[in-house]
Amino acid sequence: MEPTVSAILAAGAIGGFAVTAITCWLLIPALHRLHFGQTIREEGPTWHNKKNGTPTMGGLGFIFGILLTLGVVYGLFHVSAPEVLGQQQMAAGMLVLFLAFGNGLIGFLDDFIKVVKHRNLGLTAWQKIVFQVAVTVGFMVGLHSLGLLSTSVMFPVAGMVDLGLAYYPIAFFGIIFLVNAVNLTDGLDGLCTGVTFVSMLGYLLAGSLLGFVHVSLLAATTAGACVGFLLWNFYPAKTFMGDTGSMFLGGAVVATLGCVTPSCIIVLGLAYLYSRYQQLPAIQGILSGLRPAVVALIAAAGRPIAAPSANRSGRPSPTTAQHVLEDMDGRIPLILDGGSCDVGVESTVLDVTSGAPCILRPGGITKDMLESVLGHVDVAGSVLRPLQKGEKALSPGMRYKHYSPDGQVTLVEGAEADVVAAMAKLAAHADAQGHRACVMCFTEHMDALKDCHPHDIGSRDNASEVAHRLFDTLRRLDEEHMDVIFSEVVPPEGVGLAVMNRLWRAAAFHTIQARDVLKDEEA
Repeated sequence: MEPTVSAILAAGAIGGFAVTAITCWLLIPALHRLHFGQTIREEGPTWHNKKNGTPTMGGLGFIFGILLTLGVVYGLFHVSAPEVLGQQQMAAGMLVLFLAFGNGLIGFLDDFIKVVKHRNLGLTAWQKIVFQVAVTVGFMVGLHSLGLLSTSVMFPVAGMVDLGLAYYPIAFFGIIFLVNAVNLTDGLDGLCTGVTFVSMLGYLLAGSLLGFVHVSLLAATTAGACVGFLLWNFYPAKTFMGDTGSMFLGGAVVATLGCVTPSCIIVLGLAYLYSRYQQLPAIQGILSGLRPAVVALIAAAGRPIAAPSANRSGRPSPTTAQHVLEDMDGRIPLILDGGSCDVGVESTVLDVTSGAPCILRPGGITKDMLESVLGHVDVAGSVLRPLQKGEKALSPGMRYKHYSPDGQVTLVEGAEADVVAAMAKLAAHADAQGHRACVMCFTEHMDALKDCHPHDIGSRDNASEVAHRLFDTLRRLDEEHMDVIFSEVVPPEGVGLAVMNRLWRAAAFHTIQARDVLKDEEA
């Protein structure tokens, strides 16, 4: 990390610790004077009664510590480090604080009712839920307005799934469930604070690796504040954080988690639903879409599993077990058939080591998907063109020629009608010269090119379908011993960028314009 970033994170951690520790030192006597003490339920164990009267609402100490520290750090560094503490980053940080402070306010109301009435009944369950829903709605509206909300979720094994409208109720449930889960850990001295401290260390590391300095700053400040509060919350505790503090920490944990790995909120919410309702037909239907063979392999291995390409270098990638057998028969001891690949093209490779995130190899996770989470994302020049002399391939599959069948692939570009006419002429000419020629064309053009040995690569309006069929088609051409191949192209947008990256390299960037072919005919 840059020295400025290190200074920012250090200032956040040290400031959070110092301000919280001092604030609690001043706050505890004030809470005693106001008689804001813990009331112990009569039905509890008798030894627990010694906690009776211990000041609660001590969470106000670290809430103030976090707020003041963040304000001071921003004031000190936003001018010298606008790239990491700019308006976009601070807006995202304010959303985290909104969810944290919103839930903290709910906890404060709950605590206030308890200490004023000297009973352990504060807000009713329904009152808490209504307030939490309101805060969560505001949080999600804020995410949407900043362009940080995507309904696509990365699931273990299943991959990227667009949940559509189903995303919102699941996210609602996940956020509220996790906030209350953190709240429930506040039962033993130091437990909630200690667990949150460890969580924030993880977010600090993840945010730093991903370049989310605003997330790292929030995590560092909260971690420091937790340590400052622990000075007063270790057994025997001199103060309790109360629902004020535990609800605040719950909101901070969930919001920070959403910034770093938003999929986790959905996955954890679904995991809880599965544990409760796994016998429902709907749940069983969802599970049937997973790859049981792959799931069983991962479970049986009991150790990390590496996943390199299962094909010889330069060849079209395999999308079925049969493809793997064709390339690797005799080279590996076992092939597990888990069904054909859903996406068809290889994974997206993203460089986050310097500057803006940069796509080194496009895949099923598109540029738009990444930008919905990360903001601006660059695309490496080598994705769209051949490697320059002396230029190093930064990712697998980026050589001048790759993913290639045995035959020569030529891409035909231009207006739709011109491309169809040009490919018909080119295929006929190649056949006349004694070649085994064919065309790779869209479903809509199969009839028009029926005399050109057409191979259907999917609809022109569905780049995902083309991606799914691409490598299978290239391998079929080898089986049919085609030595001259003409292919249509798709717009290099969304998944289409991944398709074109593979086609360009399969063709060694050999591209012709349909209009030029037809002009030659006219001449």
